[in-house]
Amino acid sequence: MTPTLAADIGGTILRAAVVTGDGRLLARLADPSRPEDGPESLVERLVTLLERVGHMAGGGAEEVAGVVLAGPGPLSPARGELVDPIAPFDSRFDRYPLAARVGEALALPVRLERDTVAAARGEAAFGAARACRDFVYVTVSTGVGAAVVSDGVLLRGADGLAGELGHMPATELDEPCPCGSSGHLEAIAGGYAIGRIGTREGETGRSGALAAALRANAGRPLSAADVAAVAAAGDPVARAIVERARAAVAAAVVGYVNAFNPSLLVVGGAIARAGGAAYVEALRTAIDAHAFPTAARRVKVLPAALGDDAGLIGAAVIAAEFLP
Repeated sequence: MTPTLAADIGGTILRAAVVTGDGRLLARLADPSRPEDGPESLVERLVTLLERVGHMAGGGAEEVAGVVLAGPGPLSPARGELVDPIAPFDSRFDRYPLAARVGEALALPVRLERDTVAAARGEAAFGAARACRDFVYVTVSTGVGAAVVSDGVLLRGADGLAGELGHMPATELDEPCPCGSSGHLEAIAGGYAIGRIGTREGETGRSGALAAALRANAGRPLSAADVAAVAAAGDPVARAIVERARAAVAAAVVGYVNAFNPSLLVVGGAIARAGGAAYVEALRTAIDAHAFPTAARRVKVLPAALGDDAGLIGAAVIAAEFLP
C-alpha cells in the first residue's frame, strides 16, 4: 500500500510522520502545537510539518495515499471538524473545517479521527492489543480519553463521540473540567488538570515547595511534570495531587471493566507512561478489588506498546479503510 502522511494533534505537541501499510515510520517530526494561536495558525504549521516530513521520507504529495489526522476529541470524523472543543482548544476550533483546510493546502484526501481511536487502531494492529477483539484503550496524558472495541467493532455512538470516558463523573463538582463542565475524571487526572491544581496549591501557599516551583517557573503555570517532580522530592501536597489523580483513573477503569467486559485494558499516554509499572499495577489492584469477579479475572492490563507513535502508526490502518 502507498504510504500515508499522518499527524497527531496534541494539546502540547504536533507529531507528523510518513507511515507505511505495515506500520513502519519512514520519517517523523514534532513541533509545539500552540492551539492558543488559533485554527488558521495550527493548520499552517501542520501543513508545513507534513510537507517537511514528506520530503524527509524522499517523496512528494504524489507518492502518498493521503493524510490521516489524529485529533483531540470530541470531533466528527464525517465532517472533519472538532465539536465542542476542550481546552487548550477553544471555541475558535468549534466546527472549524480542519480536515478540509489541510486537504486544500496539500491537494490530498484527508481523514480526521479521534486520537484515541487512532492509537487504539495502532495498538490493535501492531501493538499490545494484537489479535484481541474486546479491549479498551485508555490514554492518560494532557487529557484522559479512551476507545472501546467490542467483538472487533469500534464503538462510535450516534454522533461519533463514544469513548469519551475521561468525561464521566468522577469527583466532587467543585473541580472544573477543561470541557467546561466539572467533576469529570479529566478534571483531576489529566496532565492539564494536575498542572492547574498544582499551580493553585502553590499560589494559595498550601505548599511551599509548589510555590517555590512557581517562582522558579517565572510565574508560569506548573505542568504535570513539574508537580510530579515536587511530589517525588517528598512534598505531601504535590504527592496527594498525583496520588489522587492515579486513584481516580483506577476507580474509573473498574467502571470500564464492569461496563464493557473487555479481555484487555491497554493503558497509554504520557502520564501513565511516566508512572511506569506502578501506575499499571494500581489499576490492576483496583480492578481485582472492585470489579465484578468474572470480569476482573478475564481482563489483562497492559501498558501500550507503541508509545507516542501509536496514533501515527494507527493512521496506516485508518488510511486503508478511508483513503482512496
